[in-house]
Amino acid sequence: MQKITPDVYPAILEACRDPRRTSLGDGLPLHTDKALPFRMRRRYRSAAAAILLLILGFSGGRYYLGGSAVVSLDVNPSISLEVNRLNRVTRVNALNEDGKAILGEMNLKGTDIDVAVNALIGAMVKAGYLSEMENSVLLSVQDEDGKSGKELQTELTQCIQQAFDGASIEGAVISQNLTASEAQYQELADRFQISEGKAALACQIASQNSAMTADDVAALSVNDINLLASSQGLELGDAQALGTASSKSYIGEEKAAELAFEFSGMDPADVRYLQVAMDYKSGIVTYEVEFYKDEYKYEYELDASDGDLLEWESEWKRADLLEAELQELEYEETISGISDEQALAIAADHAGVALEDILFSKITPSYEQETEFFDVEFVAGEYEYEYKINPSTGEILEYTHITKAYP
Repeated sequence: MQKITPDVYPAILEACRDPRRTSLGDGLPLHTDKALPFRMRRRYRSAAAAILLLILGFSGGRYYLGGSAVVSLDVNPSISLEVNRLNRVTRVNALNEDGKAILGEMNLKGTDIDVAVNALIGAMVKAGYLSEMENSVLLSVQDEDGKSGKELQTELTQCIQQAFDGASIEGAVISQNLTASEAQYQELADRFQISEGKAALACQIASQNSAMTADDVAALSVNDINLLASSQGLELGDAQALGTASSKSYIGEEKAAELAFEFSGMDPADVRYLQVAMDYKSGIVTYEVEFYKDEYKYEYELDASDGDLLEWESEWKRADLLEAELQELEYEETISGISDEQALAIAADHAGVALEDILFSKITPSYEQETEFFDVEFVAGEYEYEYKINPSTGEILEYTHITKAYP
């Protein structure tokens, strides 16, 4: 604007100081006692208005069109939406072929972001990508302003929940706020045609499981990632999980244990410390069943989809070493007498908050001053709650709440 707008202020100021001058430069009249003709006055007013609109339009256009945040949705379809400061969609990107199929002929540019997200979730339900069998969505908000990004994350999580409710699906939402783009996430996202948000989550999960790489996790659907994290007790980092991932596409932990005993020919009553967890090996989602009998530890790996036995092994251990290992495992079970879900339910009940009204929750096993506890954090409405709960008894050790989450 500075380049195309001449700086005439000094000339105007000089002319105003010189009472003998009645025009400026190319004949632009200055104030005189003689009134200007009506046509000329109207012409100057129109020109001034046009210049004012040009200036306001330039700055306002930058405000309206300028990028503020990137919102991405991953299920198996992956879609990103660029949003301006008014939370209007300025650009939509389908990151993979499934994303293109979902967008179809939809024109979301210019719509409010909550309307756009609602439309996309509805389209995924209609196309069968979201159902009672696969019910998990990853919402990622990338915004350098952490506070506004967090507020948008909260708003859109509620929007997705409402879309699930409207479709009569008990949905699960993993949501996160990313404040910066990292090269490793972008490279992984490009290779797998997913969002940077899913790439970041894949790296977080892989860092806690030596048997999986970030590539392994990135190739999974969001529902499978959610199931793995829940089954193995993996941390989601700064991401928040709401709802329970559906395992209806798989045989389930109870059936996996039943089949393992059938393959082994053993009676469940004769074994000690049975543990079943979901896992991922060689491109297949599996159930890993472990138990002890006599001086042996047994492990069975079953295909999670149909229960086929993939592999099994037994390991002999000296009786005293085996007993020490079992005592440690059983002690860990004792001190974790309640589950993460039960800890959250205890805290929510004490706070007078219904579980379905919780926007975000994070449960972390913690240890402080020789005391073990669950650190339970959740957000409901406009408030934030934090509880410390005894993992063995469910007793509330400490709590704070009625703190404004986003002032």
